[in-house]
Amino acid sequence: MSPPSLSPRQLLTAALTLLAATTTTTLHGVRASSEHNQFKHVQWDDDNWTLSTNKLDQGHYQSRLTLANGYFGINVAAAGPFFEVDEPVDGDVISGWPLFSRRQGFSTIAGFWNAQPRTNGSNYPWLYQYGWESFVAGIPHWSGLLVEANGEMLNASVDSKHVSDFVASLNVKTGIAGWRYNWTPGGEEGAMVDVEYEMFVHKLFVNKAAVRLRLTATKDVNVTVYDVLDGEAAVRSDFVDKRFETDAPSIWSAVSPGNVTDVTAYIYSTLRGSEWVDFSTRSQVDDGAFGAGNVSTIAQSVRVELTAFRPTELNKFVGVASTDAFPNPQETAKNASRSGAEEGYQSLRQSHIDEWSTILAPDSVDDYHLPNGSLPNDPNVKELHILARTNPFYLLSNMVGPNAVVAAGNNTKLDIYSIPVCGLGSDCYGGMIFWDADVWMAPGVQVSHPQHAQNVIKYRVKHFEQAKSNVGTAYTSSKNQTGRFTPGGAVYPWTSARYGNCTGTGACFDYEYHLNGDISLAFNNHMIITGDGEYFNDTLLPISNSIAHFFAELLDYNETSRAYEIWNATDPDEYANQVNNIGFTTALIQRHFLETNEFNGWFGRQKKPTWADKASKMRLPINEEAGIITSSSWTIFSTTLTLTAWLISTIMLQNNPSTALQ
Repeated sequence: MSPPSLSPRQLLTAALTLLAATTTTTLHGVRASSEHNQFKHVQWDDDNWTLSTNKLDQGHYQSRLTLANGYFGINVAAAGPFFEVDEPVDGDVISGWPLFSRRQGFSTIAGFWNAQPRTNGSNYPWLYQYGWESFVAGIPHWSGLLVEANGEMLNASVDSKHVSDFVASLNVKTGIAGWRYNWTPGGEEGAMVDVEYEMFVHKLFVNKAAVRLRLTATKDVNVTVYDVLDGEAAVRSDFVDKRFETDAPSIWSAVSPGNVTDVTAYIYSTLRGSEWVDFSTRSQVDDGAFGAGNVSTIAQSVRVELTAFRPTELNKFVGVASTDAFPNPQETAKNASRSGAEEGYQSLRQSHIDEWSTILAPDSVDDYHLPNGSLPNDPNVKELHILARTNPFYLLSNMVGPNAVVAAGNNTKLDIYSIPVCGLGSDCYGGMIFWDADVWMAPGVQVSHPQHAQNVIKYRVKHFEQAKSNVGTAYTSSKNQTGRFTPGGAVYPWTSARYGNCTGTGACFDYEYHLNGDISLAFNNHMIITGDGEYFNDTLLPISNSIAHFFAELLDYNETSRAYEIWNATDPDEYANQVNNIGFTTALIQRHFLETNEFNGWFGRQKKPTWADKASKMRLPINEEAGIITSSSWTIFSTTLTLTAWLISTIMLQNNPSTALQ
């Protein structure tokens, strides 16, 4: 009963590094090999770290772009900063487990999770009787600046036959996305308009974002520009309020995550423009003008007289805040939007660039240049070179940095939400937190950016008390023996969101217990990298001790093999569910016992002899005929074997370095 198709880690690869990992295999002036030629429409500017494409591919999630700053994020259309709904491919327009909902653009805020009784997919549906699920809720899609001319609308579904010289780009050095093309609304007889969009989500001032639109026509033409907050993206949210302000060119909309009435998010947009933008024509637009008419949608419009060959610019300044991190989110969002407008686009843009320059500096990434400054001709090396920049960009985009915390008044509620599988621009996998964050995401930046990676660790710390309470739900599982578990243990659910409780998708028992050891590995990495022994001893080691306490009571003693084993569990491969003596988790628990005891000794805490005893009596599943370790007592899978081999080598290295090297 595991999720079908892609695993969470595969979804990470497919989504977080979508533009990077799947389309960045060529460089200017270099011909790619045939196996890489499927991405021939994408170029990489190595001097400026910019990906670009001249292929307009509308209505497909693979071609949408995500921008985020760790606090909030958004997913925008291929044609520009618009909300977009997928076009069916072979009749399929439904996303995957567990939501199975319509594929479309999305925007959310870190920690903006809802509460709901159940969903379309689960691992253990009978667990719904014991507690509700929690999935990411959306906020109104805030980046839209739509243009109407000659009876045609420039939006996500603009007629591609009326678009030429299309270029879309993402600069991963500055965190800025851009689009530029010629648009001929109404066809060949109309005026051609040079359209240029640019947008960013501010990396330092985490409540701010901005979108710039420049229009230059070949003939005089009147157009209408719409500043839209599109409620179609506010999935699993409840409408609270909205308003068209009269004292400033601002609109706002407010929503709460479904069934969480004490949390509200406010999204503000303030419009500015060139002196020849006629703000006296500003008016409110009916919410039904942009699709299905979601009640949280609101828009404002202005008329613009484009004079031939005179550039006209409009900017929208966005402010976003929710109750989870800010005591007065409406005032915070309003101030962010209006102060951004007062500061101006260029100044705001520069401070955003400056912050990214301190985070993703050239010396913080791997470099594959040859001594003469060129890159090898091998397309695989070129791809690694590009990924060395794009991968950390996407990861860091979804983590709030230490400077941003300080800039928000030392707001310690900003960096405690970990990273959803597909980041803040998607609701894939329900926007929940998986082991991906601890094992696959955080290590990618933990050495170079340990304070950013601490977003992942702080989330687990935040839910430690709930993890201790979760042990009390053993009665719902095969481990329901009276008195089996004693106070002092902690168990985290497989999936987690607002509450960290055990759910139908996030079982605590009879499933992937390895998550708990994975969390402790992230703790150990942080201590080793930062050397912050005080934080580790005071905050993280007590959690590792509670996990070890739980593991010690979870194991069963096999009288036949005379070994402690884990029964009715699932390893990372997720193909062999509810089996006994699984390879990776067995090795992980053994290592957890040994390392936690060792750390206890280092920090003057009492070691637990029972943990050392059980570790010495654990046996990995072995296929005697083949002479290999299996993933469980009956089968073999490659991912588990790879992870298990890594754990075994680490344990051996601790005990006997020479043997481990052999």
